[in-house]
Amino acid sequence: MKIETIMSAEKVMGPRLTGKELVVLSACEAGLDDVQIGESVFGLKWAFILSGAKAVVLSCWSVPSKEDMELMSRFYSLMADGKPKAEALRLAKLELMKKKPNPFYWGVFILAGNPPDKTGPG
Repeated sequence: MKIETIMSAEKVMGPRLTGKELVVLSACEAGLDDVQIGESVFGLKWAFILSGAKAVVLSCWSVPSKEDMELMSRFYSLMADGKPKAEALRLAKLELMKKKPNPFYWGVFILAGNPPDKTGPG
């Protein structure tokens, strides 16, 4: 039995995500702005930003689970080591690029929003 979960910008706008540093959507084509009749032109990523999330990482196309898991695992490890979100994603992509030079595997994820990756006071 196949179970599908449909997430729309309207559903995302319900919960308040204020103060959430990062939302990760590691699902096939979560980042595409495919505007359909009755849907917002902002797309899913902007629904999360407008709902209060400071940054969103999402995929632009479907990739094999192995490469998806490898990139995301490294991304989380780098953040746990103190790397800012944007830098962690960049480094994770560079590492996967060495193993899989085709951008199909490492170019899938984008970071949207304004991640507060400040160092020092302020």
